Amino acid sequence: MEMCSGDQMLSTKVMQVWIMYLHKLCTRKNNTHLYGFFDPHAIQDVGNKRDEIQTYILTHLKDNKDCYLVPYYYPNHWQLFIFCPKQNMIVFLCSLGNKPKTNVKSVFDMAMQAHQITKNRRNSKPRWIKPICRMQRRSYESGYYVMRHMETIISAVIVDSWIETFSGQESFSPLDIIETRERWASFVCDTTSSCN
Repeated sequence: MEMCSGDQMLSTKVMQVWIMYLHKLCTRKNNTHLYGFFDPHAIQDVGNKRDEIQTYILTHLKDNKDCYLVPYYYPNHWQLFIFCPKQNMIVFLCSLGNKPKTNVKSVFDMAMQAHQITKNRRNSKPRWIKPICRMQRRSYESGYYVMRHMETIISAVIVDSWIETFSGQESFSPLDIIETRERWASFVCDTTSSCN
C-alpha cells in the first residue's frame, strides 16, 4: 500500500522486494557474477548485534562479487552503501548529503577488514568514497533514490568510476519516482501472478 500512495517512507519489506527485482534484472543481463545484495533488515543496528551484522556481511562477501549493493535504513532515511571488496572500498550515497553514522561505519569497516584478512590481503580499513549524488526534494523520497541508484548501477554495469557516475545534485523528477514505483508494482504483480 505504501508504494501506491507514494508519500510515505518505504519499509524494509518494500526494499527487499526491490532487491528481488534487481536480482532478476542481473539474471537477465547475465551479470549475477558482478553484484550481490545485503538484506536491509539483517544489517540494521536496531534489533541486531554488531557481531551478527559483521557475520552476515562476511558470509555474503565470500560470494566474491565485485559490488554488493546495501540499502540501509537509518531512522526516517534510506542511504546506499556499495561494498567493493576487491578494491577494499565502500561507496556511500546519501540524498541528503549526510555522512555515514559513526557506529555504522565502524561495523562496516571491521567487516571489510576481516574479509581482507580472509583473502590474505593487507589488514587495512576500506577506503570510503562519498560521491556527490542527487538530492531529494521531499522527506519520503530517499527510498526511491536508493532504488533508482541501484537500478542504474546494474543496468549500466557500473563497478567503478563512482565519482564520475554520481556527479550531480539534480533531483529526480516526479516522473522518475512514479516510474520506479510502477516498476516495483509491475514486478510484484508479475511475481504473484506467476505463483498462481
